[in-house]
Amino acid sequence: MPLFLKQDWSPLGMFQLLFDSDIIQLMCKYTMSYAQQKGKHDFTVTPEDMTTFIGILLTSDYVVMPRRKMYWEQSEDVKIV
Repeated sequence: MPLFLKQDWSPLGMFQLLFDSDIIQLMCKYTMSYAQQKGKHDFTVTPEDMTTFIGILLTSDYVVMPRRKMYWEQSEDVKIV
């Protein structure tokens, strides 16, 4: 069994195993390159933005809400922690 499978990983640790800083940087680079090709020359994305975006995508696939706006609601019966 590979060493990384023997460790007790936290959710953040697993995320960082799959999306290390090099991958995040590459995703930012190509996202901004694509935006520039589409005429959005002032578009920028930081590694923090990209990490947040990926987290939202993963969460929204795991926790299914009936309406998209509910992912950002703060009420106790809907709030995603």
